[in-house]
Amino acid sequence: MKKFFKKTSLPTQLSLILIFLLTVGYVIFLITINFYSTFHYNKIAEHKISILKEGLTSTLRPLIITEDYDKIEKYLLNIVSNNDVDCISLINTTGEPIITIVLENTRPKITYQAQEKRREIKEEIIHEKYTIKVTFPIKGFHNETMAWIEFLYNKKFLNLFKTENFLLITGLLLLGIFVIYFFIKFFFSFFYRDLQIFLQYLRELPFKKGKPLKHEFNSKDFQQLKALAEEISSLLLEQERQILQEKFKLEEILLSLREAVILVDLELKIIYFNRAFIEIAELDPSQNLIGKKLPELMPLSLKGEGPEIWTIIASLCNLCKVTEGGLSHSQTQFEEVYYRAPSGSQKILELSFRCLKNETFEGYLLILRDVTHKKRMEEEIQRIQKFEAIDKLAGGVAHDLRNLLAGLFNYFYILKRKIGQEAQIDTLLEKIEKLLNKANALSFQLLSLSKGGIPLRRAENILETIKEMVDFCLAGFPVQVELEVKSDISHFLFDPEQMAQVFQNLLINAREAMPDGGKLKIELELKELLEEEVPPLPAGKYLLITVSDTGVGIPEDILPKIFDPFFTTKEKGTGLGLSVVFQIIRNHGGHITVSSKVGVGTTFYIYLPYETASPEEEIGKEEIKEFVQKEQERNKILLVDDEEDIRETLKVILPELGYEVEVASQGEEAITHFKRALELGKPFDIVITDYVMPDITGDRLVKSLKTLYPNFLAILSTGYADIPVVSNYESFAFDKILLKPYTIEQLLKILKE
Repeated sequence: MKKFFKKTSLPTQLSLILIFLLTVGYVIFLITINFYSTFHYNKIAEHKISILKEGLTSTLRPLIITEDYDKIEKYLLNIVSNNDVDCISLINTTGEPIITIVLENTRPKITYQAQEKRREIKEEIIHEKYTIKVTFPIKGFHNETMAWIEFLYNKKFLNLFKTENFLLITGLLLLGIFVIYFFIKFFFSFFYRDLQIFLQYLRELPFKKGKPLKHEFNSKDFQQLKALAEEISSLLLEQERQILQEKFKLEEILLSLREAVILVDLELKIIYFNRAFIEIAELDPSQNLIGKKLPELMPLSLKGEGPEIWTIIASLCNLCKVTEGGLSHSQTQFEEVYYRAPSGSQKILELSFRCLKNETFEGYLLILRDVTHKKRMEEEIQRIQKFEAIDKLAGGVAHDLRNLLAGLFNYFYILKRKIGQEAQIDTLLEKIEKLLNKANALSFQLLSLSKGGIPLRRAENILETIKEMVDFCLAGFPVQVELEVKSDISHFLFDPEQMAQVFQNLLINAREAMPDGGKLKIELELKELLEEEVPPLPAGKYLLITVSDTGVGIPEDILPKIFDPFFTTKEKGTGLGLSVVFQIIRNHGGHITVSSKVGVGTTFYIYLPYETASPEEEIGKEEIKEFVQKEQERNKILLVDDEEDIRETLKVILPELGYEVEVASQGEEAITHFKRALELGKPFDIVITDYVMPDITGDRLVKSLKTLYPNFLAILSTGYADIPVVSNYESFAFDKILLKPYTIEQLLKILKE
């Protein structure tokens, strides 16, 4: 009943209530009329029967005495016809009927039936409704019983009366219902219309917040409700604006975060995630991730042995379920978890896990930070710190060794020129020269590990350098080499000697990784890098050199250590090869990375900042004699060096090559020679000076000399490569630079320029 009333309108409800009340009144009225009619008309029936009994007694008594049955018959017929009597019998004193008159089809019928027939007729009639059986004696004048009268009195008039009253009352009821219906319809026409408009406004309120109700109500109460509803609408609109503003702020904050924010339910199914989650997990943005299980999308693991990270989180989830109030005030953090992205790259992530639980929500908040770049930078810093730890040792040793080698090279050159006609001595000297070159290479490696490996870039063809190293390192070995150049890289600025050392180390390692032969592929291409695409390199244009082999590969646990100084897996290795490679690339402003898979091979990726310039002219050993012969004017050189061997050897070599040479061991002596030459009118054309000397630095000496006479070529000659003047010598008043040890060919090249 309640459900029915909830689904019906107010007028219908009121109509049903009034109809119900009318129906109840109608039933009560019918019951009352029935009882009243029965009681009242029973009294009337009793009165009529009493009169009928008196009339029968007074009339039949003389007729029975005289036995005038014709009159008795007529009288009884009249009684049946006019007094609502269905059957009347005159019975003698022995109980046998004398005359029986029955009313059939509204007409009386006389029968002289036996006792049984009279009883059947009487029983048939007496079963009719509203029939009263009356039996009384006919008394004589002496009060003796002369006969009996038995008749059945019919009260059909009472049934007719009730039927008439029922029809009347039913008609009145239908009339009342009709009147009530039209009254309610008329009365509620204005009220119900206003109510429907107000209810429609309330239903549309969530979608039309802040809009006024444009309707004039006929009731003061409805006008008050209208004002209240419009006030609520304005409040809802203001609250919606505030919620949308807060939602916008929150969404912008979540979108701008680099951390992935994921909200999951108790079964770790995703409820919400931000854009950073798609980027970190490298998932398809068009894919619908809501409702999917996070462990299936991002399989995370701890480093080394131990359970998967989701196993630990599942345990924490179970703890959260059974803990009153949850773990909403506690946070679990994993500083280093590993994720293998769909692209195949392995990422290092930080994971923060927090349980959320209240009356309306139970779930977990996870925050993922990609710390791959941070971890790699930390590794780079640690590696750099290792280099700095050996910087002083390597730099000092390399400087002293290079000074010694410089003198040895010069003595060697003198010796070779003096006895160059003797074949056996020439062979021996060639071997000595090879040993000197090896010693020089060792000093170069030591210097590369220090800050002294600053490259001296010049425009060269790096492809030729690579080819020379391929021929040098792989000649005679069963290695198939494929060289592919995808971009124009002519006149690339780099240090040829240092880059030759890089490729020598890489190619020897590749050769040793393929003892039974294999394939080596070297690719060169220009590549535009985005910010943080290859940490720690800035965005820009780079030359990417890829060196791939099909060797035995490097185990994953060893791979992060291969660039560490003195780390080696070879029995006779020094652990300097790849460290030198790393430092040279770094000194060029580039970066080197590696990927390897055991049994498949190893690939090195070298990124060098792409800079170009015009190529420099070269001079080789075979051109020295021609150069000396063509030199017509005698150039005057002032050589300043605190190393005696260098002074003495060059004092012998340079005059043979057509130069006039004066030497000085320190700055004051050099200034004295320079002033004397000016006084004689024969100034020096070239000044070759060391940088670190007992009384003055090379740059200060050159600046002092140029105040006296600026028109000379200033050449810096030093074994220190970690000082600022080396990489930026021109800003220190020098025109050229020679790093010790240098060969006579290199010196002549500078002099020719």
